Amino acid sequence: NAFRKRFFAGFAAIGALIGATGYTLLVFHPEWMTVSVVHHSIDYDVIIPFRSNVSIPIPASIPYAMIILLPLLFSSHQALRNFGVMVALSMVLAMLVYGYALVSVWCFLAAALSFYMVYIIQIKGEKSLICIR
Repeated sequence: NAFRKRFFAGFAAIGALIGATGYTLLVFHPEWMTVSVVHHSIDYDVIIPFRSNVSIPIPASIPYAMIILLPLLFSSHQALRNFGVMVALSMVLAMLVYGYALVSVWCFLAAALSFYMVYIIQIKGEKSLICIR
């Protein structure tokens, strides 16, 4: 429906804006990010030296997760909702077990879960997942 399309488009726009901003900042200031190996996992530590009186009381991973998860969890396709639940569980697992390297471990788990999407599209024939109506 129209509301759902606007909802998803809004999340896509917000995600693209935040992603492009973060990427652009790090392209022009690579010294703001350090990459290291911690307990056999990759740790990305980003420190942006802005001075501000504004304090956001939640970690940056929460809005990031919401931008990714909410459209999946509110999809009209059961297969995408299942995928959203699996991605959410993978984030919780990564936070609990590999909190020191959340970004790289969660990305690895999400990449592994993408095989589920291949299964849905190729085996189950859910071609409607890849079409924009």
